[in-house]
Amino acid sequence: TVIATESSLCKLITLKKNVTFQLFGVDVIFDKKLNPYLLEMNKGPDMIPKNNLDKKLKQKVTNDIFRLVDVTKKDKKNGFVKIYG
Repeated sequence: TVIATESSLCKLITLKKNVTFQLFGVDVIFDKKLNPYLLEMNKGPDMIPKNNLDKKLKQKVTNDIFRLVDVTKKDKKNGFVKIYG
């Protein structure tokens, strides 16, 4: 994870101090009526990219997490989409 985020962090001018967070991985399956079911939850999801598309996805997740927990002072909309609730 540190290697994947290093280039993004180096581009940022200001980081807020004393921010603590953790990324969890959640596997969800949907039935025919789009009811969600939790399959498993991981406290340390694999963030090592397997290919170029996976690398782009994981970089976006990392950047969005930093914005969501307000680590940076950048003001950008994240890429998460609310699909339920």
